[in-house]
Amino acid sequence: MNASSELENYKIQLQQVEAALIAEPDNEELIKLKEDLNEIIVLQQELVTNTPSEVLTTSSSSLSDKERLVWKVGDRCLATSKGGQKQVAVIDGISQDKVAITFANSGKKDMVRLSDLSIAPIEEKRNIFSKRENKMQ
Repeated sequence: MNASSELENYKIQLQQVEAALIAEPDNEELIKLKEDLNEIIVLQQELVTNTPSEVLTTSSSSLSDKERLVWKVGDRCLATSKGGQKQVAVIDGISQDKVAITFANSGKKDMVRLSDLSIAPIEEKRNIFSKRENKMQ
């Protein structure tokens, strides 16, 4: 999915949220979702107008051109939280040298520099049944 079609999807989602707000104008979750979608739409519009390649790379002097990281919306990454800790986050939007992210554990949104992102650890899926089976044997 390219940046233009993602922008259209966000606009459609915003219309759906606005329609839901007509029925529930005091719903705080819908109000927050509308604000978040508006923010993402602005970032996505900047991405569409400012980035011809649809993806941006992390520029770091320690990485060669071949090793540059390529980030896109929806990627998992490690980002520094306000508390200074590296946490897993998901990229919501990319604009020049800034990235809109949502921290996976807390759900909090933030803007960070593209160059501050690093690769998230691979998430291992655990099978809770395999532990139980071992205990039963």
